[in-house]
Amino acid sequence: MNDDQDMRLRDPATYPDEAALERALGSSYGAYRELLAWFATLGLAVAWTYYRDGSAWLGKAQKGAKGAAWLSAWGGYFRCTVYVPLSKEGGLYALSLPPELNQALRGAKPLGKSKP
Repeated sequence: MNDDQDMRLRDPATYPDEAALERALGSSYGAYRELLAWFATLGLAVAWTYYRDGSAWLGKAQKGAKGAAWLSAWGGYFRCTVYVPLSKEGGLYALSLPPELNQALRGAKPLGKSKP
């Protein structure tokens, strides 16, 4: 995976509008738009905020005040991270997920009371 230098949308003065996102994501911009459309069917909206601690804009997919996922833009792709409460972790392993994803989930280190 790429290192932090490939992370895009780092200028606090430049809001990540559609043109900026399309430039940053390149050929994966269509997949990003598909994800937003799917989020909309779930009642989720994405709000972009600049975070000084990470020096980048992050998109928070949320329903009301409840966050569901975080989006970040990288050179030619985007990353969508979901944080699952440790109390719900067992339900992940009951899903029909590819073995490599299941293994990655089991190996992920908790962040506070959640697992990415």
